[in-house]
Amino acid sequence: MLTSSRLKRLHAKLPARRLFARNIEIVEQCQSTNDELKERIAAGENVSNTLLVANDQQSGRGRSARDWWSGDAGDNLCFSLGLRNENMAPHIVGLVGAVALADVCQQLLPNERLAIKWPNDILLNGSKLAGFLCELPAGGDTLILGLGVNVNTKPPSDEVPYSVACLNEHNLKITPLELLALVMHRFESLIVRYQRHGSSDFEDGFLNYLQLWAPNGVRNPTNQKAGALLKFSVANGLTLDVDGEQFTQAMEAINCLEKINNVT
Repeated sequence: MLTSSRLKRLHAKLPARRLFARNIEIVEQCQSTNDELKERIAAGENVSNTLLVANDQQSGRGRSARDWWSGDAGDNLCFSLGLRNENMAPHIVGLVGAVALADVCQQLLPNERLAIKWPNDILLNGSKLAGFLCELPAGGDTLILGLGVNVNTKPPSDEVPYSVACLNEHNLKITPLELLALVMHRFESLIVRYQRHGSSDFEDGFLNYLQLWAPNGVRNPTNQKAGALLKFSVANGLTLDVDGEQFTQAMEAINCLEKINNVT
């Protein structure tokens, strides 16, 4: 079976004594890997160490129930990871996952520019490459981290109102499961370092990717605060230079940020 052979190849690329994704499933088709794990949680199943990969995801979901374009079967990477909530907020786990993916893609494409666009997009040379979503189902203690990456194909330009990218248009020739193995390695190393040594390395990495998206700064449309990105911390949130003064807003208070394109 194709699914069985893919599963064996993925297992071979991951460490046997890994902390996460001890239970790996590859399904030929599902509507949404995040929704599938949420349904299992609602049915009483423990998915805290489950990695669910879909060869064909038909109704991928992004932030605020927006659709995620997944492409044809086998073209791209669509997966969700169940994680026990270890005193890390869902949005922080999601950002760690985003940094892990951006780090891997930057290593694979050292001459290209990777960035993270608030709140949940990863950009390649300014075009959308991937989306991530981390959720904590109501009443539960298991986080669900979902990632979708354009590996071989990308949405037609007439179907999306923004520029899009895929990895292999840069002559990379990596398979979705090869990419997944690299991302899982990096994600685990970042989580372990975070838990053992604190959040500073992750904070610096995330801020750097955010600044690459918005080098001139950002605007919060809710409170109209705008300025250069100065700091990011898990404890305090995001700090801007607003008219020469530092203004810090908690992560939970930021629903949306807009990139400042021109400085006057």
